[in-house]
Amino acid sequence: MILTLNNPIIYFSLLTAFCFLFAYLSWKDLRWGSCLIPAFIWSYIIRFQIGFLPMTLLEAMILITFIVWLFKNIHNYKYKIQNTSYKIPIILVLIAATISIFVSPDLRQALGAWKAYFIEPILFFIIFINTIKTKKDLEKVFYALGFLTITVAIFAIYQKITGNLIPVAIWQAKEHRRVNTFFNSPNAIGLLIGPIIVIYFGWALEQIKKFVLHNSYFIIRNELLLLSYKIIIIVLGLLAIVFAVSRSSWFAVAAGIVFILFFGWSKKWTTLTVALGIALLIAIPTYRNYLVPIITFNVTSGDVRLVLWRGSWQMLENNPLFGAGLAGFPYVYNRYRLPQHLELLLYPHNIIMNFWSEIGILGLIAVIWLIINFFRSGYKIIKNQQSKTSNQLLIITLMAVMIEIVIHGMVDVPYFKNDLAVFFWLIFGMMVVLIRGAGIEKNIKTEYNQ
Repeated sequence: MILTLNNPIIYFSLLTAFCFLFAYLSWKDLRWGSCLIPAFIWSYIIRFQIGFLPMTLLEAMILITFIVWLFKNIHNYKYKIQNTSYKIPIILVLIAATISIFVSPDLRQALGAWKAYFIEPILFFIIFINTIKTKKDLEKVFYALGFLTITVAIFAIYQKITGNLIPVAIWQAKEHRRVNTFFNSPNAIGLLIGPIIVIYFGWALEQIKKFVLHNSYFIIRNELLLLSYKIIIIVLGLLAIVFAVSRSSWFAVAAGIVFILFFGWSKKWTTLTVALGIALLIAIPTYRNYLVPIITFNVTSGDVRLVLWRGSWQMLENNPLFGAGLAGFPYVYNRYRLPQHLELLLYPHNIIMNFWSEIGILGLIAVIWLIINFFRSGYKIIKNQQSKTSNQLLIITLMAVMIEIVIHGMVDVPYFKNDLAVFFWLIFGMMVVLIRGAGIEKNIKTEYNQ
């Protein structure tokens, strides 16, 4: 979906007013920028052009925040970029993405992808880890993601009830209606909202666990309201992905929640509950008949992916070093597309093949390195006895979010989209903030070299 207005003067005036207000708020407190970007992460659908350069409102917000941050730090002689264990793989990702511009058969599209999927999201990551300093700051970002979820969920509920504003006829029929809200595809809802559900589940569990451990059964009103808010966000998020019929996100969210319960609550009870749940699903014919074809890819979407992966693998076998280049997959894959695959998709719909195709084998290795470092740093915090702080469960939660993204990414595209690329780097930024707040940076490789 691309949002524009018929009257260009009004459209430009509204955009200008919003950007000035956003710049003012960011100047007053950079944390405003770091929170408003996630809250309005869907704003990439609002597009405009500055001279020959196409832009989105999301990109404008990131660039405004970066300019404000850079100017403030230079002016105060405090310019620095925190050093993390992600530094080298980030550099390799940027090198691989830059090389892929010149591999791509479409230079213009490749430059746009390079800017929107790598340069600007990494700029946001730099801003984030230099702006969001404490757990309290991070919780403001959680509230921003809650606002995002409310926005998407209300739109999804409206579409589900009325059938209005659903662009594809096959999604409109009441008996198998699929909502898409701001996005081009219903699956895009699950890709964005699924990880937020996992974040809020872990955040809510942290609060519940605190009450139980301290025998705080008499919950004060503010605490009860906060817990209620978290539960509402979880419910709204679940409604959005259910109404979108994003089945891969259902499995991914379930995996993330199980991870949180297993490592953050009780291994024994989580194992027993999961085993009982699986047994019931197998025992009840209705659920078994619904789930087995999905798991075995014996449905239309599964068959499409199997055919897509076979063709993609042939393409990558013949282009193992550089893949197809940024935004080059539809052009290159078309030569390898199997006859039974009628639909030409933008990506292979598998997280490994996606990165390999877009930024080559070097980029794929760098991304895997990033994700491994993400889990290693979180694991060290969890295992270190000095870090038994309230940050621990949130670190487990972020690890669960990455698991959710990777699992969903096995059958979809969790990165190569404006909002998802920014969200991906936001999760890395959150982990950096929590590691810094654990108070044991000297004992781990992800220490900040200040």
